[in-house]
Amino acid sequence: MQRNKLLSVTNLAFIALEMLYWFLILFKAPNVNQICFLSIVTAFCYSLTGFSVKKKSFLIPLGLLFTCSADFCLVICNPPQTLLSLVFFSFVQIFYAIQIIKDLSKSGKKISVKGIILARVLVSVIFTVAPVIVLGSSADLVSVITLFYFSNLIMNLVCCFFDVKRNLSLIIGLICFICCDILVGLGYADGVYFTIPKESLIYSILHSGVNLIWLFYIPSQTIISLFAQKVKKSV
Repeated sequence: MQRNKLLSVTNLAFIALEMLYWFLILFKAPNVNQICFLSIVTAFCYSLTGFSVKKKSFLIPLGLLFTCSADFCLVICNPPQTLLSLVFFSFVQIFYAIQIIKDLSKSGKKISVKGIILARVLVSVIFTVAPVIVLGSSADLVSVITLFYFSNLIMNLVCCFFDVKRNLSLIIGLICFICCDILVGLGYADGVYFTIPKESLIYSILHSGVNLIWLFYIPSQTIISLFAQKVKKSV
């Protein structure tokens, strides 16, 4: 009982700290890049409360560690190391996929784990080849790895719906993650792979003056970090 109370208090303190980061970022505080990175490092550090060597509950914290590495490449490095960050983000989704599949295999639900793995591989291959088909000579390694990463993120969300009760918080976290990545992807692709018309709604959203990327990103990483505790309890 006392342990549960302590976790509740520390959870609230963690959420409050992430909300402070969120507020500072949205209102463009000085050294905003450092604050952005610190918010992700904090999420990783807090996920370690759900880490247990004995219970092998390390995949979510490991994913968040690789998220820190990816964001270091994007937010701290000058110039940003986009390709390397995408490699790190791809591993993040692979770690989450292993955790989700592990949980599904132990859920008692009539789910074919082999079928899920086969479907993931198939979707990953299709999405990885898609840039070459669609973009032709404009395709590059960044576009290929982006779609490999994004397809695995989508598949993680889909797989979570096989056990909504257990994965509800992770579902919310991944949806926020997807919203963030769509905004990042559109912003990066505009002028590189295609041009977004200035009179379009998408252009207005991307240039609204509000940091919509981090509006979604901090909640996603906060929720995923909290989910690590749930993993530890259920292992």
